[in-house]
Amino acid sequence: MEPVAFLEILDRHGRVASRHRVDDLPLRIGRGYTNEVILDDPYVSPIHARVEDRGGLPVLMDAGSDNGIVLPGRGRVATLPLETGVRFRLGRTDLRFCTAEQRVEPALREEGGRFNPLALTRTSGRRWLVAAVAFAAIALQQGLSTYQRQTWVEPAGAAFTVAVFVAVWAGGWAVANRIVAQLFRFWTHFLWAAVLLVAFLLADVLFQYADFAIGLDAAARSLDFVTSVALGTLLLAGHLRVIGQIGRRRRLVTAVAIAVAVTFLVTAVNQADEDEFTTSLPSAGPLKPLSDKLLVRQTVDHFVEGTADLKAELDRLAE
Repeated sequence: MEPVAFLEILDRHGRVASRHRVDDLPLRIGRGYTNEVILDDPYVSPIHARVEDRGGLPVLMDAGSDNGIVLPGRGRVATLPLETGVRFRLGRTDLRFCTAEQRVEPALREEGGRFNPLALTRTSGRRWLVAAVAFAAIALQQGLSTYQRQTWVEPAGAAFTVAVFVAVWAGGWAVANRIVAQLFRFWTHFLWAAVLLVAFLLADVLFQYADFAIGLDAAARSLDFVTSVALGTLLLAGHLRVIGQIGRRRRLVTAVAIAVAVTFLVTAVNQADEDEFTTSLPSAGPLKPLSDKLLVRQTVDHFVEGTADLKAELDRLAE
């Protein structure tokens, strides 16, 4: 056998829970304390299996156990030649045999790089600053989105409601982070979601100003869809980046696919809710405090043509 070999015990996610160096053969595996490798599994026999040298190669042999050796895809076997990377099951414990030739994945960088949501939570002062700025922006946007007279209670209440929603969202990601990477990181997920929520609101405000000032046609309105997909991708990629268990390309593909699907679904639902005829003026939001020099001016003839088209549409609906 190879001069250096290891027997790895895997958890239910297929990650390595522990490694046992194999220096000498035979090697006994089981639940009893006389074994070289002890498995804490009630479905494993006291002496479950042995690894023996057969012609210079290690071979796993059943030692008369109750549940035997199970090879994925083949079922129960009596003997199993051990090559690097081979996986098998004893009882309800998954194991893998490895030699020095076993390939390992490149190290994942937790810190550094341009795209690093973890930088938001490096200090407690930075955490509170980011949270305060984010939800102050949400309260301000709420206050400017209506014509009604408001006190400070309405914007503050709206910001608090959003904070609760973001906390629930971040809590779900933090639980997933704990399951996958054994790290909770609630603050990181919370602040990343808050920052991207402000980005969504800022993009919506800019879209409203552009629509109010120049009037956006269908082609220009598609930019709203693209922007939503881009920000949704950034949001999901950031959460996956914090968890840090998948590569950059797979992370990006996953985030783009989910963002496109969700944005398309929301857009379809919104369009389905639109009535063919309405007494409300189509508007992306309240009037904007813009100078008349920035607004697109229309001639009287253009207005008359528009009213003629409107009259024709009303006549058609009346019939």
